[in-house]
Amino acid sequence: MSGAGKVVCVTGASGYIASWIVKLLLDRGYTVKGTVRSLSDPKKMDHLLSLHGAKERLQLFEANLMEEGSFDSVVDGCECVFHTASPVFLESSNPQDELIKPAVKGTQNVLGSCAKVPSIKRVVLTSSMASVAFNSRPRNPDVVIDETWFSDPVYCEESKLFYHLSKTLAEDAAWKFARENGIDLVTINPGFVFGPLLQPTLNFTSEGALNLIKNVWFIWQPSRKRTTILQKEIKKDKLTRDSVILIGQDKLRSRLAIRVAQPFLWTGCFPEEVIANDYLAKLKFMFTYWKNYAAFGDILIICNAYKASNLLDAGPDGAVYRYVDVRDVALAHILAYEVSSASGRYCLVGTVTNSSEAVNILRKLYPALKLPERPEDGKPAEPLYQISKKKAESLGIHFTPLEVTLRDTVESLKEKNFLQF
Repeated sequence: MSGAGKVVCVTGASGYIASWIVKLLLDRGYTVKGTVRSLSDPKKMDHLLSLHGAKERLQLFEANLMEEGSFDSVVDGCECVFHTASPVFLESSNPQDELIKPAVKGTQNVLGSCAKVPSIKRVVLTSSMASVAFNSRPRNPDVVIDETWFSDPVYCEESKLFYHLSKTLAEDAAWKFARENGIDLVTINPGFVFGPLLQPTLNFTSEGALNLIKNVWFIWQPSRKRTTILQKEIKKDKLTRDSVILIGQDKLRSRLAIRVAQPFLWTGCFPEEVIANDYLAKLKFMFTYWKNYAAFGDILIICNAYKASNLLDAGPDGAVYRYVDVRDVALAHILAYEVSSASGRYCLVGTVTNSSEAVNILRKLYPALKLPERPEDGKPAEPLYQISKKKAESLGIHFTPLEVTLRDTVESLKEKNFLQF
């Protein structure tokens, strides 16, 4: 479908997914109005302005998600609004103000502006599998998660999954507002988004991809801490910038978690017991943080950005991931507008697999990465489950193979000097 002569809006235009939406829209001939938080930082916009067709058909505007009416003038005259702007991070000291309120109120404000514009035919909202798959329902190879599934806000809150809670509540608020105001709304619910970057800086999603490739793993700090934790402080001169606290508890079965108050740089001077991987072998990295509660209880705490590639091992083979290529996600947004029969929600997951599969693919593609072998502990892997592709394929999506996505991700990170090997 040609977009020639049609005007659309993309909120959060400089983001990882949004940048690809802008690119594909320009390639199809659309005139694009993009919003950013600030026009004062050209580094966050130059990659958009350099896109083919941007000089003639891309305009950038400053808009504030938390300011009612901020999007009024931007969406005026548009036929479709692609709302991608929302905070994306897992760790928050104040989830209500930093995650939940901006996601919910921001969505309501954008939809409020859209409700004032008769020319807008459809709003396409970037949601997430975080608002689909997180509840107490069992998962096994016979289970098929589809668009009828909804994450449970109570489950998310009790599990301290505040990002997932924010996406769940924001999507709920969007559907409620759309019904009450006669807005034609479609949501795109992608899984773990990988693929090449257009922007010159790492955001949360692309940094997660880099961390997987570089074997840099995270442990996140829950808002609630136990008072019975046994703590042993390591001398500060063993590290640069900060000290480390080891935490032992019976539930950890002699394994240790690490707490670091601030990011630090590894000098190779860690005590022997910290380097020993079997202390850390079963701690999962950030995208499976919530699974640790069931195994270890509410005691795992954090570090913001480990720089030591050998500090933590690659995590358990059993963790399950829902991969999708960023280019597929961007195209799905556009097709959700262009296909007149599109409606409701669209789960976007190309591959559901154990975490070891992605590492094995990377190892075969790039032996120079020297990814570590994962320890065998005799425990069964987390069972795989299925995510329906039926609606996404009906939209016209042909999912990119995981091997292609991972290869293109690595090449993009190398090209932008985020990865050297």
